[in-house]
Amino acid sequence: MGWKGEYSNVTSDRTIEAQFKRNTYKITFCDKDDKVIKSESVLFEDSATAPEPPEAEKGYVFAGWDSEDYKNVQGNATIKATYVWANDDLPVVITLNKCEFKDDGYIVNYDIKNNPNKRTKGRALVSLKTSKGKLLDSTESKAFSLGKGEEKKGIEIYVPYEGAATKADLYIINGFSKGIPISEVATIDVARNLSEWSPEKPDDNNEIETRTEYRHTSSPRAAASSAMRRRKVDLPQPEPPLM
Repeated sequence: MGWKGEYSNVTSDRTIEAQFKRNTYKITFCDKDDKVIKSESVLFEDSATAPEPPEAEKGYVFAGWDSEDYKNVQGNATIKATYVWANDDLPVVITLNKCEFKDDGYIVNYDIKNNPNKRTKGRALVSLKTSKGKLLDSTESKAFSLGKGEEKKGIEIYVPYEGAATKADLYIINGFSKGIPISEVATIDVARNLSEWSPEKPDDNNEIETRTEYRHTSSPRAAASSAMRRRKVDLPQPEPPLM
């Protein structure tokens, strides 16, 4: 900033103090795709305040920022969010898109994504259930292999079951012999065309929903009591006797 003190026309010893202003630097926080989350101006040797990290993609967890240059700032810096795979024992994640009945069976549509670290082999297992969780039928897909970070969308599995199912579960297992799950279980409601409400109970081959309805009218006694309360008035207080 300059010098503090007068140093011209000197006639005696003097002490002149140097004055400095701290520089200001720009700290920028970005997501994994380099989209800016936050920018902050920070004085030299101060620290920026890190923002809440963006929500992790399915299968990943936030692992921190790629640099600590936002602490004890020495210059301009760009800080990027980093993520790692959440669970190495569950190397794939699935998203169930829909399950619907078509003609003589159910079609399950789903997406699958592999972890970024290793190739994964497996097969999908689908179970159809009632609303109370009773298993109705199940089927398996053909074996597949996914490369590192590979993602496939719109995969379909056909379940040849003609009864009424309410829910579908899907998960990935690692092989035909062991059948160890390598994904979490995804559940979705079956898309159904419900009939109109009827007083007649369908046969037991249908998934049945029930409801209870009530009708009422005010009882005569309650109505009369209410009318009496409405007609009630305050009577005047009697005057005191003369002494």
